This record gives sequence, C-alpha cells and structure tokens, in this order.
Amino acid sequence: MKNFLNRIGIVIHWSRFIYSLCVLVLLSSYSYSEDVPLHGPYEMFYDNGQLNERRNYKKGLYEEFYENGKLKLRENYKNEKKEGLYEFFSENGQLLIRENFKNGKRDGPSELYNKNGKLQTTTNYKEGELDGLYENYYTNGQLQYKGNYANWERDGLWEYFDGDGNLIKMETYKNGERVEINDNP
Repeated sequence: MKNFLNRIGIVIHWSRFIYSLCVLVLLSSYSYSEDVPLHGPYEMFYDNGQLNERRNYKKGLYEEFYENGKLKLRENYKNEKKEGLYEFFSENGQLLIRENFKNGKRDGPSELYNKNGKLQTTTNYKEGELDGLYENYYTNGQLQYKGNYANWERDGLWEYFDGDGNLIKMETYKNGERVEINDNP
C-alpha cells in the first residue's frame, strides 16, 4: 500500500507540473499572439497603483507615465500607425522631444530640448526622410549652426556661429558632398 501511495504522489506531482507548464504555454502564446484582435481602451498600472500606460488599441491616444505619475510620452495612432503629434518628457515633466508623424513616419517639424528645457535642435522630416532646415543651438540658446538636408544628405549652404552669434564658417554642400568651405566669412 505504501508503494502504491508513493506512486500516486509522484503521478500527482508530475500531473501538477505538466498542468502548470501547459497553462504557461497557453497563456504566453495567447498573450503575445498577433492573431488575437486587440481593440478598445486599455490601462496598465505599476505595483504601487500608479497608472503606467493608457491606450486605445489600433487608433487614438496612447500615453505612458513614469512611476511618479508624470507623463512620459504622448502619441496618437490611426490604423495602427503613429499619426500627429508625438511628445516625450523627462521624469520631472520637462519636454524633451516634440515631433509629428504621418502614416507612421516622421513628417514635419521636429524639436529636441536639453534637460534645462532649452531648444537644442530643430529639424524637418518629409515622409520619414530628414529634409529641410536643420538648426542646432548652444546651451545658452544661441544658434550654433544651420543648414539644409535633402533626403538625409546635407545640401546647400551651412553656416556655423560662435557662442556670441558671430558667423565663423560657411560650407556649401551638394548631394551630401562638401564643395566649398569658407573659414573667414
């Protein structure tokens, strides 16, 4: 009888193990399957009860928060692609990135800010390509350099300034290649 009970105990132990393993496999395949249609509002929370993220699947506003409750990022979706304004913030609430999206690609002005909230870089995108005016600033807010991009390559006149705003160098580019430089403008 003792031998029989030991065998039953082993069978029960292995049955529990196999059952647990099957449940884990089922849950993981269900949770991460792209075949599962996700739609509608959704919220997720940190262990401390603070809101972690809020979204509406496939379309609408998506927001993510730091554990301290401050907004981390805000973006919109349309047909499962980024659309419209995207903003990213530091943990203390300072805006760090502001850019626009169209059909899932950067499109329009993009601004990057330093940790002190001062504008650091402005760029422009067209259908996901860096295209148009590019400006970079010193930490004091003074323009450091500016120029144009066309399809991710420098194009046209680029001007460089010192910390006081004085023009110190000019370069001319064509299709990403520097064709002229003037160190004494």
